[in-house]
Amino acid sequence: MSQEKRTLRQISLAAGVDYFAVRRMKRGGLKRRTKNAVRLCIYFGINANVSATHLGSYEAIVGEIKAAWDGSDAHAQLLVELIRSTRNFRVTPAKSDTITRMPRKSAGGMRK
Repeated sequence: MSQEKRTLRQISLAAGVDYFAVRRMKRGGLKRRTKNAVRLCIYFGINANVSATHLGSYEAIVGEIKAAWDGSDAHAQLLVELIRSTRNFRVTPAKSDTITRMPRKSAGGMRK
Protein backbone atom coordinates (compact mmCIF):
# COMPACT_ATOMS: atom_id res chain seq x y z
CA MET A 1 0.00 0.00 0.00
CA SER A 2 2.97 2.32 0.57
CA GLN A 3 3.84 2.40 -3.15
CA GLU A 4 0.23 2.88 -4.24
CA LYS A 5 -0.24 5.86 -6.59
CA ARG A 6 -3.90 6.40 -5.65
CA THR A 7 -4.93 8.52 -2.72
CA LEU A 8 -6.20 6.96 0.49
CA ARG A 9 -9.64 8.33 -0.33
CA GLN A 10 -9.60 6.66 -3.77
CA ILE A 11 -8.49 3.36 -2.24
CA SER A 12 -11.17 3.52 0.45
CA LEU A 13 -13.90 4.15 -2.12
CA ALA A 14 -12.69 1.47 -4.54
CA ALA A 15 -12.20 -1.17 -1.81
CA GLY A 16 -15.36 -0.30 0.11
CA VAL A 17 -13.38 0.46 3.26
CA ASP A 18 -13.64 3.48 5.54
CA TYR A 19 -11.00 6.14 4.81
CA PHE A 20 -9.75 6.18 8.40
CA ALA A 21 -9.36 2.38 8.40
CA VAL A 22 -7.22 2.64 5.25
CA ARG A 23 -5.17 5.37 6.89
CA ARG A 24 -4.66 3.31 10.08
CA MET A 25 -3.64 0.27 8.07
CA LYS A 26 -1.19 2.28 5.99
CA ARG A 27 0.44 3.69 9.10
CA GLY A 28 0.45 0.58 11.26
CA GLY A 29 -0.10 -2.37 8.95
CA LEU A 30 -2.73 -5.03 9.37
CA LYS A 31 -2.91 -6.05 13.02
CA ARG A 32 -6.04 -8.23 12.93
CA ARG A 33 -8.08 -10.02 10.32
CA THR A 34 -11.01 -7.61 10.21
CA LYS A 35 -13.58 -7.12 7.45
CA ASN A 36 -11.69 -4.02 6.36
CA ALA A 37 -8.39 -5.91 6.28
CA VAL A 38 -9.91 -8.67 4.15
CA ARG A 39 -11.49 -6.13 1.79
CA LEU A 40 -8.16 -4.37 1.33
CA CYS A 41 -6.41 -7.69 0.72
CA ILE A 42 -8.99 -8.56 -1.92
CA TYR A 43 -8.65 -5.09 -3.49
CA PHE A 44 -4.84 -5.41 -3.71
CA GLY A 45 -4.96 -9.06 -4.78
CA ILE A 46 -3.34 -10.38 -1.61
CA ASN A 47 -4.24 -13.82 -0.24
CA ALA A 48 -6.21 -13.07 2.94
CA ASN A 49 -6.24 -16.74 3.97
CA VAL A 50 -2.71 -16.87 5.38
CA SER A 51 -2.48 -19.05 8.47
CA ALA A 52 -1.26 -17.66 11.80
CA THR A 53 1.91 -19.76 11.48
CA HIS A 54 2.75 -18.21 8.14
CA LEU A 55 1.74 -14.77 9.37
CA GLY A 56 4.45 -14.85 12.05
CA SER A 57 7.06 -15.78 9.45
CA TYR A 58 5.70 -13.11 7.12
CA GLU A 59 5.89 -10.46 9.83
CA ALA A 60 9.46 -11.51 10.68
CA ILE A 61 10.52 -11.23 7.03
CA VAL A 62 8.84 -7.85 6.58
CA GLY A 63 10.41 -6.63 9.83
CA GLU A 64 13.88 -7.60 8.64
CA ILE A 65 13.35 -5.95 5.27
CA LYS A 66 12.14 -2.76 6.97
CA ALA A 67 15.18 -2.80 9.29
CA ALA A 68 17.60 -3.30 6.38
CA TRP A 69 16.05 -0.85 3.89
CA ASP A 70 17.55 2.66 3.81
CA GLY A 71 14.37 4.11 2.27
CA SER A 72 15.73 4.81 -1.20
CA ASP A 73 14.31 3.46 -4.45
CA ALA A 74 17.73 2.14 -5.45
CA HIS A 75 18.10 0.18 -2.22
CA ALA A 76 14.53 -1.13 -2.55
CA GLN A 77 15.37 -2.44 -6.03
CA LEU A 78 18.54 -4.07 -4.70
CA LEU A 79 16.59 -5.82 -1.93
CA VAL A 80 13.99 -7.03 -4.45
CA GLU A 81 16.74 -8.43 -6.68
CA LEU A 82 18.43 -10.12 -3.71
CA ILE A 83 15.16 -11.74 -2.64
CA ARG A 84 14.43 -12.89 -6.20
CA SER A 85 17.91 -14.41 -6.43
CA THR A 86 17.02 -16.79 -3.57
CA ARG A 87 14.09 -18.45 -5.40
CA ASN A 88 16.16 -21.54 -6.19
CA PHE A 89 17.14 -22.09 -2.55
CA ARG A 90 15.14 -24.55 -0.42
CA VAL A 91 15.23 -25.46 3.24
CA THR A 92 15.58 -29.22 3.57
CA PRO A 93 12.79 -30.85 5.62
CA ALA A 94 15.16 -32.92 7.78
CA LYS A 95 17.27 -30.01 8.95
CA SER A 96 15.46 -26.69 8.94
CA ASP A 97 18.73 -24.82 9.45
CA THR A 98 20.20 -26.23 6.23
CA ILE A 99 19.68 -24.40 2.98
CA THR A 100 20.30 -26.14 -0.31
CA ARG A 101 20.29 -24.72 -3.79
CA MET A 102 18.15 -26.44 -6.38
CA PRO A 103 19.96 -27.10 -9.69
CA ARG A 104 19.08 -24.79 -12.54
CA LYS A 105 16.77 -26.04 -15.25
CA SER A 106 18.41 -26.80 -18.57
CA ALA A 107 16.96 -25.64 -21.88
CA GLY A 108 14.93 -28.86 -22.14
CA GLY A 109 13.27 -28.26 -18.77
CA MET A 110 15.23 -31.01 -16.97
CA ARG A 111 17.26 -30.21 -13.88
CA LYS A 112 21.01 -30.65 -14.24
